[in-house]
Amino acid sequence: MNIEQLRYFLQVVESGSVNAAAQKFYMTPQAINASIRKLEEEYESPLLVRSKKGVTLTPQGHVFASYAKEVIEKNEKIHLLLQAYNAHDSNLSGTLSVFSASIFTETILPTAVHNFTQIFPQTNVKIMQVNSTDILNHLLNSYCDIAFLTSNKSFLEQFVAQHHEENIKMVPLLIDRLMICARAEHPLMHQSAITSDVLEDYVKRTNNPVSFYYILTLDSDGMKYPKAISSSNSTELHKKLMLENNVLTTMPKMAYQTSFQNDGFAAVPLGSDDTTIHALLYRDDSESENYDLINRFVRTLQKQFEQRYGAYKEK
Repeated sequence: MNIEQLRYFLQVVESGSVNAAAQKFYMTPQAINASIRKLEEEYESPLLVRSKKGVTLTPQGHVFASYAKEVIEKNEKIHLLLQAYNAHDSNLSGTLSVFSASIFTETILPTAVHNFTQIFPQTNVKIMQVNSTDILNHLLNSYCDIAFLTSNKSFLEQFVAQHHEENIKMVPLLIDRLMICARAEHPLMHQSAITSDVLEDYVKRTNNPVSFYYILTLDSDGMKYPKAISSSNSTELHKKLMLENNVLTTMPKMAYQTSFQNDGFAAVPLGSDDTTIHALLYRDDSESENYDLINRFVRTLQKQFEQRYGAYKEK
């Protein structure tokens, strides 16, 4: 048994599907299945019941899943503790400002901050959830130390290149896929994928690639053109508008799985060559009083993503 096998197993349990777990780790379903079967052989117990509808846990699987979560959580804490001791900086102190426009603001980020401040008790990490259209300006104006966001990969790479002299650096954490989401009965939700040229018949495209939540209100009869367009990071606002109106929104697949799936919504992949990523951006300025603190937190959060989702891999 190894940590990677446990991650694969828990992701299959969470998604209820080997195929969905394989997509998340950019692996084949056969490889995920082989990994889980090795666990079943090692512990001489069936862990999953496989069917055409998906997978469910056996009684032994329920017990195994509970302990697997504990093992992964403890493994993450061990890595963080050893990082601190190896770097000889357990006395690190200061206040760090993290501005976030990511779907992980309410999930992985609080855990990372908790672990970080336990290891470095003299530090204070402030989290601000901000609009994704403003977050990069906040970073440039030094209102925040670290920007945590989800956006178009090529756009972020161009942004970093344009601000090279200002020591702006990017750490990509996870690749995602852009989805078109609407209420399950929406006509477009019956397609296997939506290409940008088809979408242009329905919506006006925004030129702001930073904001990934776009509300697109369409005519209820033929949906030939939008009546209005608004942008928001409010999940509850999205849900209300989408369920009560003919509304489309774009979002990363992980955002859909986290907040919209199984709540009366559906999502279809946007057939595009653009890559969506979750990333950290920060100013790598050695003269900054927060230089050590910023770099330590960036490495900590990067490690936590690797522990939970595997190392970042280019498509």
